[in-house]
Parts: sequence; structure tokens; C-alpha cells
Amino acid sequence: MHLTRIKTVKRSPGAALKGSPSTWLVGTWKSDKHATVAAWGETPPGSVGFQTFLLEGLGKLIQRYTAKRSYAEYEGNGSSTPYRVLWENSDTLLLVYGTKKDERGMHLAFTSPDQYWVHAGRYIEYFARQSDA
Repeated sequence: MHLTRIKTVKRSPGAALKGSPSTWLVGTWKSDKHATVAAWGETPPGSVGFQTFLLEGLGKLIQRYTAKRSYAEYEGNGSSTPYRVLWENSDTLLLVYGTKKDERGMHLAFTSPDQYWVHAGRYIEYFARQSDA
């Protein structure tokens, strides 16, 4: 059995001092290809073909959160779903999204108010805040 070690994630000093994860979440976020690949370290996922597949998709997903709704866009295709924050502490939150019969949970860990990561299998994917201008 092969276990992959997830690289230690460093948090920005003082990241939890202003606001809370649920307030940081509101806004527009984009998949951060550079930070995600850097987190792979010396153990990138799967075969070279699988890595190529992942690299083609990273950096293309855009997530936008309002107070109660999540909007996703990937290569021109979009979707929207209600969400709620089930739990949070100083730098992480558990988000529940979907309708009652199809609810799912997602754990978001903030390294700062402008960056978070989520688990993607045995690895993590970073998202960076985008200007809403």
C-alpha cells in the first residue's frame, strides 16, 4: 500500500486575526495552479498521463460565494447551489452544499483571508481570491 504524504501547509502569520472564515469566503475564487502543483512536492499524483490531465484543468475553476449561494464556472459551463456553513473555527470551515436529499460537505482550510485549500483525493487544491471589480 502506497501512502502519499501531504506537504505541510504554512499559514500566513496573523491570518486568523481579522474576520472569520465564513466572512472571508464571500467573493470570487479561482483555482491556483501554481500553489497546487507546489503542494505536490516530490510526489505528484498518479501517472504522467494523469498529471497531464490534472495540469490541463488546474487554474480554470472559478468559485463565487454569496452569503447563501455558491456559483461555479469551468470552461464556460456554470452551476449554482445553496450552501451553509455548518462549523468554523479561526481558520477552517465546514461547508454543506446542495439540496436536502443530495447534501455534501466540504472542508476549507484558509492559509490567509485570500487563499484556501480543499482536499482533492489524497492531495489538496488551492484557491486564490480574485478581484470582484
